[in-house]
Amino acid sequence: MTEGPTTQTMKFVPITLQERQGIHRTAEPLRVGVPLAEGVVANAGLLQLQDEDGTVIPADIQVTARWADGSLRWCLLDFSASVPALGVKTLQLVILETAPAAPPVALSLQEQKSAFIIAAGAARFRLDASHPAVSLLADDSDSVALQCPQLIIANGDSCTVQVEQTDVSAQKAQARLSVSQQGFFATPTNESFCRFESRFTFFANSTRVRWEFTLHNPRAAQHPGGLWDLGDPGSVFFRQLSVGIHLPSPGSTHYQLEAGQDWTTATANAELLQASSGGEHWDSRNHVNHQGQVTLPFRGYRFGDGVREQSGLRASPLVFSSAGVSIHPVQFWQNFPKAITATPESIKLQLFPEQAGNLFELQGGEKKTHRVWLDFSANRDALAGARAPLVATLAADYIASTGCMQHFAAQPEPLDELIATGLDPARGFSAKREIIDEYGWRHFGDIFADHESLYLKNGELFISHYNNQYDPLYGFIRQFLHTGNPAWMELANDLAGHVTDIDIYHTQADRAEYNGGLFWHTDHYVDAFTASHRTYSRQQKPNGVDVTGGGGPGGQHCYSHGLLLHYFLTGAESSRAAVLELAQWIGQLYEGTGTLVEQLIRVKSQTLPRLKSASNGGVLNHRYPLDRGVGNYINAVLDTYAITAEPARLQQAERIIRGTVHPQDRIADRHFDDIEGTWFHTVFFQAVIRFLTVKQRQHQTDDAGYRYALEALLHYAQWMADADSPYLQHAEKLDYPNDTWTAQDIRKANILYFASCHAPQPELRQKMRERADYFYQYVCQQLSASDTRHFARILALLMQNHGPHGYYRSLPPPAAAVINAQTEGSPYASRGDLLRQAVLETLRALLRLSPKKELGWLRFRSGLFQKIYTRLYGHH
Repeated sequence: MTEGPTTQTMKFVPITLQERQGIHRTAEPLRVGVPLAEGVVANAGLLQLQDEDGTVIPADIQVTARWADGSLRWCLLDFSASVPALGVKTLQLVILETAPAAPPVALSLQEQKSAFIIAAGAARFRLDASHPAVSLLADDSDSVALQCPQLIIANGDSCTVQVEQTDVSAQKAQARLSVSQQGFFATPTNESFCRFESRFTFFANSTRVRWEFTLHNPRAAQHPGGLWDLGDPGSVFFRQLSVGIHLPSPGSTHYQLEAGQDWTTATANAELLQASSGGEHWDSRNHVNHQGQVTLPFRGYRFGDGVREQSGLRASPLVFSSAGVSIHPVQFWQNFPKAITATPESIKLQLFPEQAGNLFELQGGEKKTHRVWLDFSANRDALAGARAPLVATLAADYIASTGCMQHFAAQPEPLDELIATGLDPARGFSAKREIIDEYGWRHFGDIFADHESLYLKNGELFISHYNNQYDPLYGFIRQFLHTGNPAWMELANDLAGHVTDIDIYHTQADRAEYNGGLFWHTDHYVDAFTASHRTYSRQQKPNGVDVTGGGGPGGQHCYSHGLLLHYFLTGAESSRAAVLELAQWIGQLYEGTGTLVEQLIRVKSQTLPRLKSASNGGVLNHRYPLDRGVGNYINAVLDTYAITAEPARLQQAERIIRGTVHPQDRIADRHFDDIEGTWFHTVFFQAVIRFLTVKQRQHQTDDAGYRYALEALLHYAQWMADADSPYLQHAEKLDYPNDTWTAQDIRKANILYFASCHAPQPELRQKMRERADYFYQYVCQQLSASDTRHFARILALLMQNHGPHGYYRSLPPPAAAVINAQTEGSPYASRGDLLRQAVLETLRALLRLSPKKELGWLRFRSGLFQKIYTRLYGHH
């Protein structure tokens, strides 16, 4: 720390650190995203982090989003702080009138021919440029070193590491510096087995290093018959992934297997194996392999060193060698199987341990990220707080004042009590994990979809995975910001890690409508079987006879906003990349790749039915369906815009809205009385509201796109105020009339709250507000009396739709709205219009015809075309 500033300060943002584990924290690295109101901070150089007494705290400040005027909207702070056990410390992010002098460099990177040298003040490190290995630079030539990871494949061969690209976050920093290496594991025949990304993060004036290692199978699954079971030919199988730590001199190894336990000194060679979760249902059928078998060897963990044996349920180990290194594998038992072996000369961390006794399968397009803390010092307690890191919080009223969160108010609201069930020890999200043992490297972080077992009897359960439907990741983050309870952020981090690794199809080798997409949750009211977190399985027979095919990622299941907020709050590059990946995928799904074959299919599936149904008054001729998938598409585009600030993304969102609804649509033509087939129009209109909110924040309320979207929204909102009613009042029209429908009604309230502030007539605004209150109160009353209010889907819906009630009730009565509508054209087309449009689009497809592109599209639909494509163009 340095002396306080001499420049005059304007205002500050309080950042609270609360120590909850009874551990004294010394210079613990922290990272926190901070929102800022428009126009407050012009550049990051005016921001300075200070301690309670005004002492300047060295920090790196990265701008992650800006307002329309160029001022900072979100920034990311990296710093370190010390907090006494069970203490509370409030830091201040100060906004200065003039930028202070540049502080001295605390962390630097020097690039040499075969290595990177990182000077961190308290230590110097050498990172090998040719493979992921880091060592402590000591006075003598031999030092503690994390060696290159070793991957042993199914036939027993060891792979070699090939680094293709290295990225450095910065050459100089005040608090944090990262080096990322991407490449692949090559077999002895020099074939690529799978890819990897290794990221080392170093901290100023610290001997700590954080290591993240991601294994990635970029192949496509073959999913025969639209089935996505384990054991697919696109999977890769391997025996072990491990990394060794070289010790320069023989030393004693000490273990603390669980928090609060005494340290154990290994007398000889030692081994710790976490074989299962250790929970009551540790051998749940959730853990079936591709053969449908659960082969976990025993409950919990076992530790032995040749002299003593110890067993337990859930290990969260700290390992210390007197040679000068400490290790903590993050979430060790949660991501079982894991193992650590040690001799006096070395320690081996088994990320995928051969001792588990089975091959590991990484499915096509699947990833797995492992995280490890290391400390290169002689301090045994250096990583004592690593099991439960400090979490920085911001006051809810401050967050509300920035306007960075849509419909965010600090005041409590009636939904809060229902949502708080999510942290209930017996029925909350963490408790749900125990029911089916939602643990292990592939499962941990996901949510057990307990609602799918509603109609089973005698305590039976479906193994069902939720895959972020209705964006509980966003809900968790919103609740963290609203309440300041770090338990919500812990759930968010766990879920974000699962979604970005497991639920997204990380390949570009499959159909365009699959590549980079989010897999559906487990199909309704059936067991996951060997589909795991993908849909469907060859064993799923909803009617008892027929298998449901055609699974894979689907546009109706695309949720990116929580990932965006996770990136803003944590700086997680995996979350940022996932937002962009999902946006690209859903764009390809709805727009196609431009082939002639796709156009001909579109004529068959869309134009011909419209030609048949066209009357004298014409037929609705929107390009996109009025459903949640298109709403998700708009949200993904807007999330991309939040990252890139590209005006084309905002224009794209406008084009999608214009292609879906029109202010002159006849509501009767939407057939909203078919609830099962049309309920998701509410999701779409919530996306329109978000578009309008973004336009407002960009000060673009006078352009035609804003007026068009607002007029269309008010057109449908007026129908909702006049004619809509709760879904369960029409139970006879529903396949499964349960309280999920009650939770969905909250969307109507939120749409009407927004519309009530923008309708042009005072009496209509009043009616919309009254109907919004009616739907809101109905949901709260019905669910408060429901014995299913704790179900995952209901809680996810409530969290996703939290906020507008409190936000709009805190606003003054709205003034009269002026729309100045200038709606162009008509949404209806005659048969002649439809024919002309089809002919024109087909001619355009012909003009851009590419035989390779056409065959590339067809090869995923036919074995014959696959053979033709391969013969002409090879495998790629």
